[in-house]
Amino acid sequence: SDTTMEIMSTLVYLCFFALNTICYKSKFACNFVTGEKEDNEIIYIVANAVAMMAGLILISNAELIVCHLITILVALAAFMLKSKSILDKGDKNLGLNLYVGGKFTIFLIIVLLSLEAVNYVISIACLLLAILFILIGFKGEYRYIRIYGLGLTMISIFKLLMIDVVHENTLGYAISFFVSGLLCFAISMIYNYLDKEVFKM
Repeated sequence: SDTTMEIMSTLVYLCFFALNTICYKSKFACNFVTGEKEDNEIIYIVANAVAMMAGLILISNAELIVCHLITILVALAAFMLKSKSILDKGDKNLGLNLYVGGKFTIFLIIVLLSLEAVNYVISIACLLLAILFILIGFKGEYRYIRIYGLGLTMISIFKLLMIDVVHENTLGYAISFFVSGLLCFAISMIYNYLDKEVFKM
């Protein structure tokens, strides 16, 4: 039955991620003769990419609440795995920072869509995620993840006020456009102020 298949898929997914994590963290990632960690990074990167993609697919198709929750948690762990080390290595690499920011944004949107969240809830959630990116960027001194957060903030505000909020007249659209512009300008000013204050310290 469909229920049995969903339960089996969730268990297989959980075991796959657990096995990959254990192998990466344990002596399976080491040379059995010398005991030194081998450079098998690409194997675990590919396996983790598979875990992330499989997680998104399972989240989208999940019907059982328990399986849905387990899949979300395991997929979140897969998305978080090595994210900090990627940011540390790629602090001056725009592509790596966009990858980290983008993958978490996609994860959040897929989860919310699977929960049948309305558009404005998705926009607000993305706005909160963007603010989190900015805070992480300042705390960890990740410049590009801060810039990504700033861009996502502006897109979320614009989408929320211009697309998600229903307007019945031109005046409503004009006011929303003006408010979204003011908010984006204010956030940009605050960001620049914080950026200067951080570099002073």
